[in-house]
This record gives sequence, structure tokens and C-alpha cells, in this order.
Amino acid sequence: MLIYWEQTGGEEGINGLTPLIKSQLGFYYFALAVLVLTTALLMWLARSNWGLILRAIRGDEATCQAAGINVTYYKIASLMISAAFAGAGGAMYAHYQLQVSPQLFAVVTSITIITMVYVGGMASIYGPVGGAILLVLLTELLRNFGEWRLMIYSCTLILILFFLPNGLIAPTWRKLRASLGAKA
Repeated sequence: MLIYWEQTGGEEGINGLTPLIKSQLGFYYFALAVLVLTTALLMWLARSNWGLILRAIRGDEATCQAAGINVTYYKIASLMISAAFAGAGGAMYAHYQLQVSPQLFAVVTSITIITMVYVGGMASIYGPVGGAILLVLLTELLRNFGEWRLMIYSCTLILILFFLPNGLIAPTWRKLRASLGAKA
């Protein structure tokens, strides 16, 4: 930031970005479409050979290396893919806010996003989406509780994280799929 002060705007950031879509409702549908496309792409990737190799690496990295899989390549490439998705999300958010500045991405925002992912379940595609929906709903439901809102919110999160270390959405989704598969 210090080197490219003129381009980044320093602590003021970059203001006056043009909106991708003029109306709030239009942007909502655009974001929803991007979410659906991203989810479909990630599901395809998870079910491909790439996903199979990543699950194998997660299970036993040393065995994968012994089998001739370039573990470092897959880890770095996966990091780059996830960074591309995060960058696209950040670009959409910047155009929604019409600015980019350090104040938009406070530590609390990062913690909230990580909490959404953890509550939903990190080892699934639907988990983070479900965690985000759940935490936003919880925040809205607790809006009228005044001073008790943060205490109830925090205790609920602690209980979820303590008793459901794999998240709330991902294990529930797996059980639902298994029961539907057994009935079919």
C-alpha cells in the first residue's frame, strides 16, 4: 500500500467505483446467480479426479507422495483456486459498496466470515453457505434482545462449536442425503 499510494488511495482507499448493477434487487439476483454457479463449479471439482486426489491428500499425505502424486502442486493449485474465488467475491463486494478501503475489511468481518464457515462445516460445499444463512438469521432473530443479544449469540456459537466440531450444516446434510439414499 505504501509503494502504490496513488493507486490504492492509502488509508482512504479507492472511492467512486461504478456499480456492476444499478438496483439493489438486481445485485441480489446477480449475487445469487454467482453463488449458484460457484457452488455448481465447486461440486463438479469435488467430484472430479482433482477432488479425489485432494481427499486422498487430506487422508494420508505421505501415502500420496509415495504413490507419485505431486502433493505440493495440488496444495498450491488449490490455494490459488480458493484465492481466485475469494478475490472474485471481494471484487463483487467492492462494487456493491462502491469503494475499497481498509475500514470495509475490519478484523471483526474476517472473524465473522471464518465463524460462518466453521459453524456450517469446513469439509463441505454447502456448509459455509448454510453457516452464513444460519448466523445472519440468528443475528436478525436476536435483534430485539437489546444488551442480551451478544451474550445469547456468543453462547449459541460456543455451544455449536463445542458440541458440533464438524459444523452444523455439513453433518446434517450428510445424514439427510444418506437417509434419502437409503429410502430410494
